[in-house]
Amino acid sequence: MKRTVTRTISLWPFYLHLRSGPAGPERFFLPAATAGALILPFFLPPEPAGLGSHTRLFLDPCLFYRLTGLPCPLCGMTTSLGFLVRGRFFASLGAHPLGWLAFFELSVATLTILWAVVTRRAVSVSLRVTPGQFLAAILLLWVVRLAVWRFGLPFGFPGKF
Repeated sequence: MKRTVTRTISLWPFYLHLRSGPAGPERFFLPAATAGALILPFFLPPEPAGLGSHTRLFLDPCLFYRLTGLPCPLCGMTTSLGFLVRGRFFASLGAHPLGWLAFFELSVATLTILWAVVTRRAVSVSLRVTPGQFLAAILLLWVVRLAVWRFGLPFGFPGKF
C-alpha cells in the first residue's frame, strides 16, 4: 500500500495542502488563477484616483462605492497592486493597505502550486480560520482601509490619489 504524504503551507488565512498522488482539475485551474492574478497588474495601469482600475477590464464599478461614496473592503486592491509593481510603494499603501500582503501571498501561492504541478502533487486550499474569524478580520481591516482612505497615510502621504 502506497503511503500518502501531505505537506501543508500556511498563508493566512488559507492553508495550501500538497499531497502525493493524482491531481484533479485544480492542477490546471489553481496555477492559472494565481499566476493570472499576479501578472495582471503589470499590464493594467493603476487608476490615479486610487480605486477603479478594474473597470478597465470591462467590470462594473463597485456598487457599494456608488451607493455610499465609501470604498468597500476590496476597493483599491487592483490599483494597489498596479502601483506596487510600478514601484510606487506609498501610492500602493494609499490605494489599499493590503496590496503588499496580497502580492506576497499570490507570489508564494503561485510558486507553491507550480511546484506541486511539476512534482505531480495534488493541491487543495482550505481556510485556516473559521468563517466568522475571517469576516471579523476583513471588517477590522476595512476600518483601517477607511481611515487610510479618509485621512491619508502617516507622515503626510495622501490617502486619495
